[in-house]
Amino acid sequence: MHVDEIEKVIRSSNMVPEGPSMSLEVLLTKEAAMGRKFTKPEGASTGFFSLLTTQATSGEMQSCSPSQTENQSESTSQTDTALSSGIKYQYKYNQLKKTCKQLIYLNAALYDEINRLEQKIESTSSERKALLKKVMADQNIVNHNAKSGGPQSMSVAESGSSAKTKTGKKKNLSSLSPPAKKRKVSGETVSEEENPIASATFSKKSQKKSKEDSRIANSIKIPSISLDSSGRPILPIELAAGLTIYSIGEISDKSGYCTANSIYPVGYCCTREYAAIDDISSSCLYTCKVTEGQSGPQFEISPDSDPDILLVDSTPDKCHDQLLKLITENTDHELATSTKSDFFGLKHPLIRNLLQCSQGANNCLEYQWCMFEVVKNNSKLTAVPSENDVTSSYKALVEHLLSTETV
Repeated sequence: MHVDEIEKVIRSSNMVPEGPSMSLEVLLTKEAAMGRKFTKPEGASTGFFSLLTTQATSGEMQSCSPSQTENQSESTSQTDTALSSGIKYQYKYNQLKKTCKQLIYLNAALYDEINRLEQKIESTSSERKALLKKVMADQNIVNHNAKSGGPQSMSVAESGSSAKTKTGKKKNLSSLSPPAKKRKVSGETVSEEENPIASATFSKKSQKKSKEDSRIANSIKIPSISLDSSGRPILPIELAAGLTIYSIGEISDKSGYCTANSIYPVGYCCTREYAAIDDISSSCLYTCKVTEGQSGPQFEISPDSDPDILLVDSTPDKCHDQLLKLITENTDHELATSTKSDFFGLKHPLIRNLLQCSQGANNCLEYQWCMFEVVKNNSKLTAVPSENDVTSSYKALVEHLLSTETV
């Protein structure tokens, strides 16, 4: 058959896909030139081919010269050598790749371990500084109580001294003092006059105990909060009057970032539930932040219902006053800040205690340190004035409005 007829039969039977592929004639011509299965008969016209028989194929193989056979064997050996060397280099490449991957994983593990140790060292150093600050604060409070206390009793040496009378004669003060008390020591009665050192030691111990009792009695009672493994508070912290703390921030060493009753940490963030700006009967969540301004701290209040509104001022009371004026203008309910107002929660005892234990609190020279005591019984907690203030607590505001309507 002619090659064109064979190609038509193959294409009509869908044995090969349609398209501009190589023609069958070109393919058979290449096979015939290489002596594979096809040959072109002598004297045949273009397009005619014949299949090679097994004998013809073996005859051609036998008719090959010894030099051709040697060349073929050499090429075969070279091919085998190349294949073996390629497998060898492929194995080495895989081993190097595996080693590099293990080194990368080991480096990542070492990096993570170094970061963990650095964080642990940092937390330990901050805890040490916090404990040192607590010790210093306690020492300052003790010294303050000692300075503000009443005059101490006269010592034994002074009680036995002599004084001049109006006539100029010296008179022994021991004769004017009441008779010394007697106490029993191991079955014998001994007067305090006979042992002045013991009486002086007893008086010092009693004074120290009374000062310690007064210091504990004057301490501010705060609730306990959850702490992590490094001793840091777990945020957020939910407090009364709709106050939630999300970040304590960092204490700045610049001037103007503290007062006698508050510390203004940069990065402090909390939310407070209070009356909405346009409707005092509905509540709204306000986000309060402390940022670093050009000349001092900057306080921001923004309602979640309208993020485009941003109230900014240099003090928390002024910023809070802006919010109250805005509510007054839109609702006709007159509100004004008072001494109890603490919209940002910076005067809250728990927040003050956390800030006193933070790094950099010793730089707040204007701040007056306080003594705090953690109690588990909520009935013993120190009252927080802002929780009952109508300008800071939405619950107190609602109760105030209901009481005024009833009257």
